[in-house]
Amino acid sequence: MDTFKEAGWEPAWTLDTSTIFKAKRGTTPIYSDKNTLAEKYYEQGKPTYKAFLIFSLLGVLFGGLNFWLEDSNAHDWILNTIYIGSLISWGLASPLGFMTLAFKLKERGKSPFIVSVFIYLALIIAVASWFL
Repeated sequence: MDTFKEAGWEPAWTLDTSTIFKAKRGTTPIYSDKNTLAEKYYEQGKPTYKAFLIFSLLGVLFGGLNFWLEDSNAHDWILNTIYIGSLISWGLASPLGFMTLAFKLKERGKSPFIVSVFIYLALIIAVASWFL
């Protein structure tokens, strides 16, 4: 408790053995939650990365099937379905890849401007992929 008082913090509320402190504006914090923020972005990036991998693999699978069946006597509806599956998979994988990269950059404490550039690229690619 003395450490907090020496740093300019005053007890605000006490219950049993727990004490909450308050300080004047501009007082230097005794601890930092920087690691907590990094963990937050790491946790947010996990599902995005998994989705990126899944849609990338689906894109490769559909693209390979489309290439392999292109010269065969397969029905047009099969080829069109595979082609559309490939377009959708890559259309989702591209922005997810940029979002994963943005989360990684944010986790490492990079500039918010750089992170926002990657997020905007993800959005542009997502919108453009539906019109190509």
